[in-house]
Amino acid sequence: METTYIEIPCANADIVNSLFHRITSIPSLILITVFVYFIIVTIKLTYRKGLSFLVEDGGVIVHLPTFLFSIYLVILFKITVLPGVSWFPISGTRLENTLVIWFGVGLSTVNFIPLKSIMAVFDHGILYGLYNNLGNLLMLSPFGFFLPMVFKKFNARRTMILGVFVTLFIEFLQFFEMRSVDIDDIFLNIIGVLIGYFLFFILKKPFLESQFSSSHIQHDSQSVSKLVAETKQICSCMADNLHLCDAHCCSPL
Repeated sequence: METTYIEIPCANADIVNSLFHRITSIPSLILITVFVYFIIVTIKLTYRKGLSFLVEDGGVIVHLPTFLFSIYLVILFKITVLPGVSWFPISGTRLENTLVIWFGVGLSTVNFIPLKSIMAVFDHGILYGLYNNLGNLLMLSPFGFFLPMVFKKFNARRTMILGVFVTLFIEFLQFFEMRSVDIDDIFLNIIGVLIGYFLFFILKKPFLESQFSSSHIQHDSQSVSKLVAETKQICSCMADNLHLCDAHCCSPL
């Protein structure tokens, strides 16, 4: 297939290219995600509670699983979807100041033979093969772990269905980029989602038990306090009634 590009004439292509790579680096994307997350949470809490919550509650309450899941999704987008951008000062018929976005049919390699790529990467060494395969295996593991934690309605079946859809969507987009489209990547990604959900399932039970125990203890302490208060009130009423009876009996006829 013929390789195609998207070329954008730009007055300062080298500067724009440098800024693009700086902004889309993983540290920059994490900082942007943190900033946007806190802005959204602050706006939502301000709308619900008013500005007083910043003083009364001491700031914004962060839901850690949602926060980490947001950062993970941005990093996943950077690694798998974001197209490459290059600057060509002088390259054949291209203008001196031209940004080239690597996005077009014919840029990717395609493999539909199962286990071919999994075995082939070991030709470059055992460490490289393990690194490449484990990377594909663990890439969507956080997805299977955090998704049911953040969205309570996602059970194993729904998590796996969405995980399959996400990995197919990623491979579909990579077909139009300078990346590989591989059936083995899909296979390893799906197993990764399953591993993530399995870890969530293992950690969910002790976490829920600890939550239940703490809430149960709190409920018991509140019940005891309520019982003590009601007992004091009953004793006080009985004492008042006895006092009135004694006063009535001792009064002269």
